[in-house]
Amino acid sequence: MRVMGMGVSMVTGLSRKTGRTQITVSSVDMERLELIHFIRTTFKKKECIFYKREFGKRYPHNSEPCFCGSAAEEHFTKHIEAPVVEISKDEEWREKIAIQEFDTDAYGDIEFLDAGTSKPAKYVRLADTADMEDVKKLLIDHWKLFDPAMPNLVISIMGGAKNFKLDGKKKDTFNDGLIKAAKSTHAWLLAGGQNLGCSRSVGEAIRENQFIVTKRDRMVRAIHAIGICSWGYVEGNTFLMNENNINDPGTAFNHVKYKASNSVKTGFPVSLHPDYTHFLLVDDGFRNFNSKGASELRTRLEGYIQDPKFMGIPLVGLLLEGGIESIEDISRRIKKKIPIVLLEGTGRAADILAYAYNHYTTTHNEERVFKKNHMKILEEKLLQAYGKYFRRRPDTLEKYRDMVLQCCKQESLISVFNINTDDDLDLVILSALLKGEQSGTKLEKLKLALMWNRPDIAEERIFSEDFQRPDGALDDMFTDALLQSRVEFLHLLLHNGVSLYDYLTVKKLRDLYTKIAPESSYLRDLLSLHQSSRGSVYLHSVEQLLQRLLRQFVNPKYAQDTYERHKADPSDNYGNRTKFDDPTMELFIWAVLGNYVDVAEFVWDRCASPITCGIVAATIYHGLYSSVKADSTHLKEFYEACKKRFEGLAVSVTDICYEMDRDKAMGVIERRNEQWGGMSTLEVALIGNGRTFIATQCAQESIDQSWRRGMKSASTASVLFAILFPFVVWTRLFEFLPLGDTGGELTPFQKILTFYKAPITKFAGNTLSYVFFLLLYSYMILFDFGWEIRYTEKVVLAWIGIFIIEEFREVATMPSGTISGKLRDWYDSAWNRFDFLAYLLAGTAFGLRKFRVTFEYGRICYALNTAVFYLRLLRVYHAHYHLGPKLVTVYRMIIDVVMFLFLLLVFILGYGIASQSLIRPYRQLSWGVVSDVISTPYWQMYGELLLEELKVDKDSTCPLGNSDKENCENYQKYEWVVPIMLGIYLIISNVLLLNLLIAIFAYVFDEVHEHSMEIWKYEMYRLVRDYDDKPGLIPPFIIFEHVYLFLKFIWKRCCRKEREDLTKFMQRTLEMLKIFEAESLHRYRSQKKAQEANKADKRINKVLEKAEEIANKIEGLGRGISQTDEESEEKRRAPPRSALLKQQALRDLMRQVGL
Repeated sequence: MRVMGMGVSMVTGLSRKTGRTQITVSSVDMERLELIHFIRTTFKKKECIFYKREFGKRYPHNSEPCFCGSAAEEHFTKHIEAPVVEISKDEEWREKIAIQEFDTDAYGDIEFLDAGTSKPAKYVRLADTADMEDVKKLLIDHWKLFDPAMPNLVISIMGGAKNFKLDGKKKDTFNDGLIKAAKSTHAWLLAGGQNLGCSRSVGEAIRENQFIVTKRDRMVRAIHAIGICSWGYVEGNTFLMNENNINDPGTAFNHVKYKASNSVKTGFPVSLHPDYTHFLLVDDGFRNFNSKGASELRTRLEGYIQDPKFMGIPLVGLLLEGGIESIEDISRRIKKKIPIVLLEGTGRAADILAYAYNHYTTTHNEERVFKKNHMKILEEKLLQAYGKYFRRRPDTLEKYRDMVLQCCKQESLISVFNINTDDDLDLVILSALLKGEQSGTKLEKLKLALMWNRPDIAEERIFSEDFQRPDGALDDMFTDALLQSRVEFLHLLLHNGVSLYDYLTVKKLRDLYTKIAPESSYLRDLLSLHQSSRGSVYLHSVEQLLQRLLRQFVNPKYAQDTYERHKADPSDNYGNRTKFDDPTMELFIWAVLGNYVDVAEFVWDRCASPITCGIVAATIYHGLYSSVKADSTHLKEFYEACKKRFEGLAVSVTDICYEMDRDKAMGVIERRNEQWGGMSTLEVALIGNGRTFIATQCAQESIDQSWRRGMKSASTASVLFAILFPFVVWTRLFEFLPLGDTGGELTPFQKILTFYKAPITKFAGNTLSYVFFLLLYSYMILFDFGWEIRYTEKVVLAWIGIFIIEEFREVATMPSGTISGKLRDWYDSAWNRFDFLAYLLAGTAFGLRKFRVTFEYGRICYALNTAVFYLRLLRVYHAHYHLGPKLVTVYRMIIDVVMFLFLLLVFILGYGIASQSLIRPYRQLSWGVVSDVISTPYWQMYGELLLEELKVDKDSTCPLGNSDKENCENYQKYEWVVPIMLGIYLIISNVLLLNLLIAIFAYVFDEVHEHSMEIWKYEMYRLVRDYDDKPGLIPPFIIFEHVYLFLKFIWKRCCRKEREDLTKFMQRTLEMLKIFEAESLHRYRSQKKAQEANKADKRINKVLEKAEEIANKIEGLGRGISQTDEESEEKRRAPPRSALLKQQALRDLMRQVGL
């Protein structure tokens, strides 16, 4: 049997020899055993084995301490394996001899009581001489500090102890800046770890911002705070010691319940802070005071972390306040080239160092010189901060003064942040890392700037200098900027050498899709439908997804990038070497599918065809919106907003194109794109329900020209007349556009051909033909339908057969590239589904009417089909701007009626069954019962009360087959109940439900009416597309053109050697349209910048108005104060309430303005 848990697996079974259950160690216990073995064999503790009293020193709880700080009895513990000796007064106590190393005995987890932390903290006791490589293994391999992500920065916070505390704005500024820096870089925080001073401030900042993330079935805290403090100065450290049973992970690995204390008493050890995640308890053998062992180990660890030979993680130090020892700490770190940020305004050491730094000057020889007139002030500040220390050691003042000056001379390693006036501590931390050469190469600095999303700093500090780099050195940075949506960084990198053509290879694009798939679960699910492998996302899968969303997508490089090809070529030469002709478009599609909306808009701004790209993005989002489940409202709202955003961009550029040049603008939106299967931008918008784009002036003029196709003016009446009398085409009723660029006039034959090829002519002809079909069908069903199949019925059936052939032609011309896709495109149209129903009924009617047994059912089907064929005539109304939107309203209402019937059915069944059980009990099961249960309540809802049918059946008062009157019921007693039930039912159905339905209808009508013109224009374009693709002949003569088209298709497949390629003849026109579109995009950018500047001016004017209002209030307040001065002294002592109210109003107003 296998028991599985959160990262835990335990195997149990029966021993063959003993029959007892054998239990193997779980995976968690195995990790713990490895950790225990590593700690006990690697780390040491230190104990003093020679006791000698240090006279002149005492602690509140220890009046006779040893030189190590421990009492005599504290030397003798069971943890000491060596003998403890009390040495004489004359013998010298030597640290190297007295303090010895032994195997550590304290490690495990700490659960802080009443702290609210969700996970225990890890801790270990180790000697101050521990090897840094061992510490690294503990942190990374065993404590997993690289989860959830590898740190890109380590922040070491040093400073004041005991009485130091941050309050108010200082606390908020420090907390916000520190946590922002930590989160953006996954930084480790190094601090003292105890519940006092700056260590407490760090812990409080973590408490307010800590959160849990899941990584590989493990729940870990996102912010890692490592407390490094002295073991001998930790309160209750004896409770942290372990048992010696190493074979049992449960007892050898200590799990301590620790109560943190907020009180700090002089001479007593200090509690650990509950919000740190890990503790390194450094043991140098000294007890009961804060010795230097922890500080020295911390300095060594910081150097190891920063050194490129070892961990190579950038590190920066933060100093808050600080005692005399903090100056020494800063000096040691400066020597190790660790950048330091001084938090000026926190007091003592930080302020002293900041003062010295600010009063250094740089000479023309680039030499740092401290002004002599400030030397005395610096000494006074040292005496003021550490007077007690210097009074005991007056000869050390000069030493610490020189130490301060030497530290601040290193301009590249010191940065100052004024906690009273500055706001962005994280920005100062980044600046400190980027100053000088000590923080790694410029690429590493650029990576840090990217993580902070500070392109301004990168441009100022990195790219402003001579930044020599090999080709492709910024590619990985560009990839990170894409995945993190750092738009300004993308602009900066493109401006400084990144070439999209060289950057985007097939492999790179495949990797980008692979990286976003785990982040977007919905996209991953969509791609999995077309993916043959679970690893990389190959472009062949993306191609199939795009074909599903856009109906057409053609790119051979996508089709060739398959799992099978990669398997045959593990070196991936194809992916590494193959580049794209238009990398901007490919990157844009990636950003759209990956939901990187800001990146998509950034790339859109650089596309060669911004209008097409905008509509393609809107269509993709429309397809994603349609494929999302109805209950995923958040995702649906997101896709709907994205669709509107990119459609709006396309509309804006289109409007500018139309203002500049109408003909070229129409050429841009009518231009066909090979990548989208030869579809134009308008056709892509039709697929994506781009009603706003289709409703633009440019699109409508293009649609109007397509509707008339070569004719300047032609009314529907004149077209109908010309269909019946073709010679009218040559009269003045019709005016045709000139032929080509030369402006030549069409020949009479060309005029006839143009007329009959125009969609308006096809529409009028097909409408006229359909009216004749309906008349013939009506005549057949009314006057010429009998047992035998007559000539009229044969003509009708033949006509319906021709309709069906035309439907097959429509399916074949659908934009999708696959048969299933074409069928799906055809079925998406409600009118095509309506046609399918009509043809199905016609086939069923014909099949049933052939047999006398089922003849009457055949007639019924024919009759029902009459209604269907007449309803199909409503399609004609889409050509009318007033009737077209009404059809959409009716369609929407039908859907709501169906939903309403499901609701109504519950009440009908409830009332119907209840009433029938009282009126006519003991009935036999039959269809009549079902009819009475449903039909009677249904008609009663419309006012047909049928009160006679509600009376009890007096002839049926006994159960069936039982004439014993003793067993009979008097059902007349139930007669009064049914009318009451009817009244309640009518209130619910006739008043409540019907009014609900009316309200729904009113809402639908208002919604459609609000967008009626958009809806009509969209449906009109759909109508134009339908009839533009139709053959020129009308049914039933269309069959001849079907035969011609079929023969032409066969000839193209079998006999034609070369396909016609007209692109070379249109190359000049296409290039001109591309330049025109680029110019329109440029004008759009200019207009957008002007609008933003105008908004900024308005905001400035508003602020100035507020400032003037504030000035007036201040002037009025001044007058009030002057008047108050003239009043008696007694009144003047108590400020007037009105003055206080004025001051409060003034503060509120200034806060609103942001002053």
